[in-house]
Amino acid sequence: MKKNVLIIGAGGVAQVVAHKCAQNNDVLGEIHLASRTLGKCEAILESVHEKGAMKQTGVLKAHQVDATDSAAVAQLIRDTGVEIIINVGTAFVNMHVLEACIETGAAYIDTAIHEEPDKICETPPWYANYEWKRRDRCAENGITAILGAGFDPGVVNAFARFDGPVIAVDLLGDLAGRWERLRGPVYVETLRLKGDLAQVLAMDGQVDAAVSLAREVHAATLDNFEPDSERVLASKRKLAETLSTSGVYTEAVALMREYLDQARVRQGEAHPEVISGARNLGWMLMN
Repeated sequence: MKKNVLIIGAGGVAQVVAHKCAQNNDVLGEIHLASRTLGKCEAILESVHEKGAMKQTGVLKAHQVDATDSAAVAQLIRDTGVEIIINVGTAFVNMHVLEACIETGAAYIDTAIHEEPDKICETPPWYANYEWKRRDRCAENGITAILGAGFDPGVVNAFARFDGPVIAVDLLGDLAGRWERLRGPVYVETLRLKGDLAQVLAMDGQVDAAVSLAREVHAATLDNFEPDSERVLASKRKLAETLSTSGVYTEAVALMREYLDQARVRQGEAHPEVISGARNLGWMLMN
């Protein structure tokens, strides 16, 4: 079994991954964390120590690397002796990190489809654009590459194998209900999970219920958060996407355009959320 883990990225997801790996370091072995900003990695590892997350004494180390530089990532893999790469950086680095794994023989896991920062709304199937082109080389080099292992779409894909929408609706409904009982109907997590539930209902064809719930969530968000807040911005996008899945295209397009206008001002044209939002708008306009 492969051991010793290198986590690429130092955002919120990386922090969760680092803590979970630390809790299982008796099996996973050494844990290394790398991103462009060394200080962010060090802060995450400090939080692991503060919470006593390490199951047993072991290596927990931060590194600086530009994940768009495959050669640099490959060298870091060799220097650390890691055999498992968990890539939770931006989707723009996926293929650079995978190439380093193919070169060194390390196993690869990511959480999202690769994207190029200068391309919007590429032709589906999206995995065929980049990942599948490397499938034969992965096989030839004995590389295990697990793609899209995040909650969305990873766990959702697993749900789909076992009558997914029913399980997902039950799970999200239960989680939203728990948060509502604990913190109230307008708590951030309550609203977020209800918004996710609306999207799953739409995918399951329960269009009326999906649209009704999505509108309810967005109205509550508008009533309880500042109009120009990130929370309202995210809620607007989620409503637009739920409407689009439900076939309400005209309103969905208008809302997505409004979202993008605001997001470009707040985050800039090159921000990953703006790029993915523009891609989604492109698909809405095709319907």
